[in-house]
Order: sequence, then C-alpha cells, then structure tokens
Amino acid sequence: MSVDQNYRGKKLGVRLIKVLKEIGVLNDTYKITLDCNDHNVPFYEMNGFKAKEKNMTWYRSASKL
Repeated sequence: MSVDQNYRGKKLGVRLIKVLKEIGVLNDTYKITLDCNDHNVPFYEMNGFKAKEKNMTWYRSASKL
C-alpha cells in the first residue's frame, strides 16, 4: 500500500497506520509486519515500527526456473 504522490504530505499514511493498528488491537493481533524500501524506514520508525530480521524474495524468471 502506498499513498499517491499527489496526496503525500497530508498525514494520510500516518492515519492509515493508526487505523490498521487499531484494527489489530480490536482483533487481538499480536504483531503487524511489513516490507518497505530502505528509504521508507524512518517513516515507519516514527510510527512505532522497529526493524527486525531480513526479508528474502525470489522471483521466477520469465524464461527459466
């Protein structure tokens, strides 16, 4: 999920995270995880997230496995 470039800077991302955390609490969720680019880490840290572990991804090539 991302906020459209035309709407950035209006705290929409912060509001989305707040609502998602509230939904998590209401549903007795014990954690929320996300993948993000390195340049987005400060934003998520400001919103209470902490870096943990690494994410590994494999993409199937169009021509071979």
